[in-house]
Amino acid sequence: MRRIAILGSTGLAGQQALEVVRAFPHQLKVAGLAAHTDHPLLAQQVEEFRPDLVCYTGDAAPSTSLGGKRVATMEEMAVHPAVDLVLSATASGGAGLAAALAALLSGKVLALASLKLTTMAGALLTATAGAHNASILPVHGALSAIWQCLRGEPGSVKRVVLTATEEDADAQALKEENQTAPLGDSAGRRVGGEARVNDMTMMTLGMQAIAVESFFGIPCEKVEFVIHPAAVVRSLVEFVDGSVKAVLSQPTRHSSLQLALSYPERWSIPEMSSVDLVKVGRLTFHPLDANRYPCLALALEAGKSRGTAPTVLNAANEVAVSAFLSHQIALNEVPQVIGAVLRAHTPVPHPTFRDIVAADAWARNEAGKRPSA
Repeated sequence: MRRIAILGSTGLAGQQALEVVRAFPHQLKVAGLAAHTDHPLLAQQVEEFRPDLVCYTGDAAPSTSLGGKRVATMEEMAVHPAVDLVLSATASGGAGLAAALAALLSGKVLALASLKLTTMAGALLTATAGAHNASILPVHGALSAIWQCLRGEPGSVKRVVLTATEEDADAQALKEENQTAPLGDSAGRRVGGEARVNDMTMMTLGMQAIAVESFFGIPCEKVEFVIHPAAVVRSLVEFVDGSVKAVLSQPTRHSSLQLALSYPERWSIPEMSSVDLVKVGRLTFHPLDANRYPCLALALEAGKSRGTAPTVLNAANEVAVSAFLSHQIALNEVPQVIGAVLRAHTPVPHPTFRDIVAADAWARNEAGKRPSA
């Protein structure tokens, strides 16, 4: 029985993790649940899974009962002896950093679902894990695929290829139609939330490239990008002998989440749909014109600068995308805000926890002051 704590249990990744727990009640036990503002959903989760520890943050305490469970901070939950594995799935990168580090410092397994947290402090997290005999298991689909491809491989990597869908690329047309004005309500609804905006600006790809270096030591210069319409290949790894490995799966987070929670085993879910190669028909790949995506270029620039530059990138992007979603700025102004903040920042080469927290706070304040935001 593996005892897990889920930080961000009411978000998408947190709820999907609980679906895995439901499927494997004899292998997984929820020892802790943490949420920010969706307290009614948290109360429902507490009632169903009966964790020993509960954490809620936000402006007010939950109005519904949490069943008398012990209330703890995320940091306390991360180091508690009743917890074997910590799933970090917080919506904001900064919100889960202290708890993620606490888990690693105590030698626990950290399943990392937050791409923001990876961007913000990936190098610090991997260094901490190495120094304290702890493990980080990537949950994000592209990173999980790379991790699986690299397991047991003695050879050197020639390049990593990250994929995006045609839907993401086609969204660029929407951006180009709105160069001078914020998107209206109907267009804003089509765009969706922050994750969808990051996909269409290709910031997601840029964050993945930063994570590839942080987790696997493969520099951004060895990362390439392609459009993959079928969306069953999240990433590919080519080795120096020309061999290429890839993991094919349905384009959902469930398989990589389940692997992180079950590792080193693989568990079978009968109702989990397989990749139907006949139905897919062809695995096609098209060039991605990186010049059309300034957010991708900014992410690669920050990744090459290293230090606190990725921290600043993540924070400025959060502020700028939030301004776009609230119709304060146009989509083409998002990279303008991010670029201005990055240019004003002098990266700290080997940041500590305090350096990262300070850079994150500075970047958020700086992005909020920009005329565009």
